[in-house]
Amino acid sequence: MENEIKNLIQSIESSTKRVQETFGNLTEEQLNWKPGPEKWGVGECLVHLITTNRLYFPQFDKISNGEHENSLWQSVSPFSGFFGNFILKAVSPDTVKKMKTARIFTPSKSSVPLSVINEFVYVNNECIEYYRKFEKADLENTKVYSPVARLITYRLWAVLNILAQHEIRHINQAQRVMETEGFPKS
Repeated sequence: MENEIKNLIQSIESSTKRVQETFGNLTEEQLNWKPGPEKWGVGECLVHLITTNRLYFPQFDKISNGEHENSLWQSVSPFSGFFGNFILKAVSPDTVKKMKTARIFTPSKSSVPLSVINEFVYVNNECIEYYRKFEKADLENTKVYSPVARLITYRLWAVLNILAQHEIRHINQAQRVMETEGFPKS
């Protein structure tokens, strides 16, 4: 699994660089422009990724500090593999079907500051540090729960993949926003 973790780290590093290069020179107006009232702008896509990653950090802290023990439900749930595979497929950049975001992951409707780029980089660096700590972890048998509901459990391996793929999906979405007619030019 060490090589797989290294590949995921490379994916997150690539996403970080892509965000800096693609969105790093946007104005606040461009960052907050939305193609429609119910659609996200570039900034909201980034806030969504930051929020999603951070919601897993408390569990990642316990795992990396050796304080995590699977709950009884995490140990016996026959659905951990199912939920992990389902979400991984749903957030894959290749999946064109839109998925409704749970309220806990939805960005606030306020204006997104330019500092969101630096915050994204910071959070991704935190992710990379966790992933490095997990190189020797039991990725198949360590289970985490969804921030949406503790009954939804995943293998740690699935969550690490989900977060990496999820970033690519929403960075692609943010880039499409910039290609939308009406996007403010600099």
